[in-house]
Amino acid sequence: MYYGWFIVIGLALVTFLDFGARASFGVYVHEWEKEFETSVGSISAAASIGLVIGGLSSPIYGGLIDRFGGRVVLLSGATLTGIGYILLSFIPSVLFLAVVWGCVIALATGGISVGMTTVTVARWFSRYRGMAMSFILSGAALGGLLL
Repeated sequence: MYYGWFIVIGLALVTFLDFGARASFGVYVHEWEKEFETSVGSISAAASIGLVIGGLSSPIYGGLIDRFGGRVVLLSGATLTGIGYILLSFIPSVLFLAVVWGCVIALATGGISVGMTTVTVARWFSRYRGMAMSFILSGAALGGLLL
């Protein structure tokens, strides 16, 4: 079996967990609203900050993949994302939510975004590139649906 398919399986799992975790943000909004005694708007601001920062970080990660390769960028992004989610369990206020979710997790997930995973897979495949990318995108969609 071609080693590239193992890369696809790993990246599909990464996108499954990444998109699943980010899509579940809304599940926690009302709980955080009660815990931090704040409005839904201030909690949603953390998610908005995260979307902007994550989007702005993509060109930087693209350059890093060109320079260091997908393995380094994806592993560091996945590791930092995990650290961010661990930090999320210790946040004492909505300000720290904005810092952890809006900055730490957003910057980290930029390194494991769909753009970064598809670029990495494109370097492994020429013949079955479309099929390989569809598995990664399916992982992202299933993560949002199932988690």
